[in-house]
Amino acid sequence: MGDTIDTSSLLRDYIDDACKHVDTLENALLEIERGFETAGLNQELVTDLLGSLHTLKGNSGMMGFVTVQKFVHQLEGVFKRLVDSPALLNKNLMDALFESATILKTAIEQIGTN
Repeated sequence: MGDTIDTSSLLRDYIDDACKHVDTLENALLEIERGFETAGLNQELVTDLLGSLHTLKGNSGMMGFVTVQKFVHQLEGVFKRLVDSPALLNKNLMDALFESATILKTAIEQIGTN
């Protein structure tokens, strides 16, 4: 008798975890936006966020959600560039990052409804 994998349970676990990572992204963006004007880019916050994004990217790849995986990889790249060059952060980039978080959230919700 072989072990079987409960794919519906695995998918639910992925979606629950992915939603937590998206919440982390949204909260980090709010924090970055609030603090940037006065204190500059919070490097520690971005480093923590990169860890969360990395996990989401890996989990998405393992589940076969390649489009989400590639999207998160692109987001990671943006945040890595910001760590190296905080002066790149401006209102247009913040708007694009918030839009990216919305797109990511929508993609994960779509996975959950299919």
